Amino acid sequence: MNTAPTMVQSGSCPADPPLLHAEALTWQAPGGDFTLEIPSLTLHKRTCLGVIGPSGCGKSTLLGLLSLALLPTKVRCLSLLERQLAPYLSPGSHTTNRKRERLFTTLRAEHVGFIPQTGGLLPFLTARENIALALNVLETPSSGQGAGHIDMLAERLGIISCLEKLPSQLSVGQRQRVAIARALIHTPPILLADEPTAPLHPSQAAIVLDLLRNYAETQNAGVIVVSHDIDALQKAEFSLVQAQMKGNKTIIHN
Repeated sequence: MNTAPTMVQSGSCPADPPLLHAEALTWQAPGGDFTLEIPSLTLHKRTCLGVIGPSGCGKSTLLGLLSLALLPTKVRCLSLLERQLAPYLSPGSHTTNRKRERLFTTLRAEHVGFIPQTGGLLPFLTARENIALALNVLETPSSGQGAGHIDMLAERLGIISCLEKLPSQLSVGQRQRVAIARALIHTPPILLADEPTAPLHPSQAAIVLDLLRNYAETQNAGVIVVSHDIDALQKAEFSLVQAQMKGNKTIIHN
């Protein structure tokens, strides 16, 4: 299989950019003992991708790069909702680190929902307050219609009785479902999920993946899920993307 990046003019992207597009994107670990290469990866509206591969192959690193939380070593093209971000990442960029981080923080808050492996809930907030965090950041009222949306998501995820409890009072699976609701509450066009169903019972995992599939279709969104559960992804009709390991290098593309 040819894994060489497609040769395009430097800094260019496809004529009709999808939700997310990366081209010739590379990240190298400090010390150079591991390299992740993304020759080309594209996320369209109403699309769900399932990235699969063994532990330690760089799947979580991929999500860090796509969510703008991790800076690449090299990049030819990285576009988010038709905005070309590679110029902010090139070595010769005149953009200051503070300005770049301010831009990326805004893009993440408004357009990207992220589900971490461990839930990442704030321990001093109730489940409802944790879910409402994204709304508060965007200065969207979490009462009224916002509260109704929280209740609707909680009902679908089976955590309606957990909303007024602190994370310490919840099971691991309940905390993970709260994190899923938090990632969806502001209706982001891009959703990235790192092993979102790992701590869940298979029946709950199926409900979550069906919810994400339905979310992509009804909200014109794109979803990328990293997972080891190939069968569950296939049942939920996710398109599989295989991480290919070659020595100390991993290549991921679709």
